[in-house]
Amino acid sequence: MFIVLNSYGQTVIKMTLPEQAETHIEGYTLFEDALPNNMPTAISIYGYDIRGGTTPYSYKWLKDNEVLSTEQSFILYPEIGKTYSLLISDKNNCNISIPIAIDQNKSSSSYGDNSTFDEINTYLTKEMLTVKFDEKAVSCLCISLYDMNGLSIFKNEIYSSTNIPVNLHPGVYFLYIRKDNEHKVMKYIIH
Repeated sequence: MFIVLNSYGQTVIKMTLPEQAETHIEGYTLFEDALPNNMPTAISIYGYDIRGGTTPYSYKWLKDNEVLSTEQSFILYPEIGKTYSLLISDKNNCNISIPIAIDQNKSSSSYGDNSTFDEINTYLTKEMLTVKFDEKAVSCLCISLYDMNGLSIFKNEIYSSTNIPVNLHPGVYFLYIRKDNEHKVMKYIIH
């Protein structure tokens, strides 16, 4: 509330203040791997843990502080020598900027055509993750399972086809598989 005094009397001006957040806005990247340069990559706010501030949030995907998109998801074409970030603003215009890591050493030509992934079969149920592949063609797989919030359910290296017991609640899960320099992410919905 502001009080303005003048020679004729007193004037009271009542102003409403914006809703205040209980905690400041915070954001974290959920996945550790850098994006390959010169390779189109689908990127989304679902790869980030955003909390605090006052909802709703707005998003700006930036390249060298130039807005590329204001959508929740889009296709990013990273270039060597450019800096990328996600700028998140809350209802009160409080901001946080999260850098997007781009691998400056690997280009799209460093990554295979995923043809070896065609021979890897995965099945996920509430109780079991099954991974089947030809051990002669693939020596080792690094697999990670994440929930929709990006929390790691498990990470493991496997050297042969296997069944891995899990105890999953209904929801959306992401299975990340890495073989040498090749990567693949699969989305599963568990009912």
